[in-house]
Amino acid sequence: MPKFVSSFILIDIGNVYNDEGRCPMQLPGFYRNWPIHIKLMGWIIPLLVVTIGLTGAFSYYIASRQALSKASLTHQHFTRKIVDEFNYIAQDALDFSNFLFLSESVQDLLQEPTAPNVWRRTFSSLSTLMVTRNTIQSLIIYPMNKDNVATGEPFAIDQSGLTSAMPFERFKLTTLYTAALQGRGTEAWGYSHARDQLFIGDREDKIVLVKVIKNANDLSSQAILVMGIQEKRLRARLMDTLEDNTDIIVIDKGGTVMTGTEPEWIGRPYGAIPYPELHAPLERLPMNIGSDKRLISHDFSPFTGWHVFVVQPKRLLLKELDQISIITIAFVSLCLIAAIFLSWFGTTLITKPMRKLLKSMRLLQNGDFTQRVQFATRDEIGQLGHGYNVMVRRIEELINDVYDTKLKQKEAELKTLQEQINPHFLYNTLDMIYWSARKQQENELSEMVYALSRMFRLRLNNGQSMITLEQELELVRHYLHLQRYRFKDRFAYEIRASPEQLELLIPKLLIQPLVENAFLHGIEPLNEGGLIQVACDMDDSCLRIQVIDNGSGISARRLQLLNGDNQDAKPGFALKNIQERLLLAYGDEAALLIESTEGRGTLVTLRIPRTGAKS
Repeated sequence: MPKFVSSFILIDIGNVYNDEGRCPMQLPGFYRNWPIHIKLMGWIIPLLVVTIGLTGAFSYYIASRQALSKASLTHQHFTRKIVDEFNYIAQDALDFSNFLFLSESVQDLLQEPTAPNVWRRTFSSLSTLMVTRNTIQSLIIYPMNKDNVATGEPFAIDQSGLTSAMPFERFKLTTLYTAALQGRGTEAWGYSHARDQLFIGDREDKIVLVKVIKNANDLSSQAILVMGIQEKRLRARLMDTLEDNTDIIVIDKGGTVMTGTEPEWIGRPYGAIPYPELHAPLERLPMNIGSDKRLISHDFSPFTGWHVFVVQPKRLLLKELDQISIITIAFVSLCLIAAIFLSWFGTTLITKPMRKLLKSMRLLQNGDFTQRVQFATRDEIGQLGHGYNVMVRRIEELINDVYDTKLKQKEAELKTLQEQINPHFLYNTLDMIYWSARKQQENELSEMVYALSRMFRLRLNNGQSMITLEQELELVRHYLHLQRYRFKDRFAYEIRASPEQLELLIPKLLIQPLVENAFLHGIEPLNEGGLIQVACDMDDSCLRIQVIDNGSGISARRLQLLNGDNQDAKPGFALKNIQERLLLAYGDEAALLIESTEGRGTLVTLRIPRTGAKS
């Protein structure tokens, strides 16, 4: 079947079309040029990244919220535990002060502070009690009357024995004294720095309980009791139960930091603490204080009037989530890689039939109408492949129909031409002329008539389209013989072919028109020395026939048009007829090639497959 070159219109799928077929939105050029599976990946991968990333981020957010909630609850319990611990210490100190109120030795000291042995008996009684209470390290009793005038020296004792205390007159100048009087028999809490020398010689800061001791009979003021608790020991007890990087702050109702994990804050107003969240009136601070950077728990003891704060940075609380975040990131990354791989595999699997179809279409564009595609699926792509096969088969049928129609048309035209000539009448007439010339001894005329008669017989060939190479060369020889009578010695000719070649069948009138062209366009313009050669040779695959002349030749531009596929080229009728008949008979396996140098001659080569020309 001859080769046909077809063209297809490719639909632009790089734009977005509406229902009316219009294209209101143009996508970028580089996107329109991407393969379909890359376009699919360009949509799928960002969606996967966003979805999986949001899932991982949301999971981490939920985990962090739960961790903070759990930590907040733990802090609340811890803060309550600290408050309970302080309440226990305060209650123990209060019980001790009440015992002193009822102690006989203490009452003797208050009634007669200068009596013999009263200090010894009081020391003996109190030292035993202080040894059993490790929370109270120091004690001072300032005897006084109802007018708040000292009635004796202050009685001071610590766990090592009797000691000295600040004189009463100086003590009256302190806030502790004022707090004791304002308490009117109830305890009050305060803070004493070592530099204040409340307990002379003691170098430790203390949390101090002060209380007025009243007479059991008339409830008049008898003394002021001062009990000291070492802040360092209290802080050590807090540190034993403290988590790392956690701050505890204990503030009394006056706003002074009583104790805490940071020594530089102790004894100072709570406004000096570097936590802006606590810089508000204490009574307005909620139990859970909101903060972006810190987790702050707050509790209050009505018994002591102290506020307890537990502060921990959120980043440290979330540090334990680092492993979870690493696992989450690793899991999300693995999911993302797996999703990308599966997406790539899926899109490649989906577009593979489309690439197969596209490859087949390109071969079809080059004229291969035997193309078919086989798809195992029955989805849209499978239906597209089936429709493509039907279309190609239909195109092939139409081309074959057109080819057969043209071939039959050519045959009909040839038969019509042959029928226009009555061969018997022509042959009989030429025979009559031939014998008449012989009778009259017109040998030259008789030879011319004989040559012409043979030419007609060979050209018509009883209506057969194929002829042996021997017959075709005989036709050429008669044609050149007749031209010799006309042009005499102005040209010569040579015909070479082997006996084996002479038996091969070829389409008739292939060589004679080429020889005629060579004579008319190459030899006839010459005055002398013209030469026409017809040479035949063959190999295993083809028969090669060359027509050579030493005539005027062909210009380079004309030669390029004759040998090319330019549709504007207009070769002579003979050449065009030969080319068409070669194409119809042999397809691409046959060829006609013209070589020429202007002023030096022309070489025309015919290549014919041997398989299609054997008799």
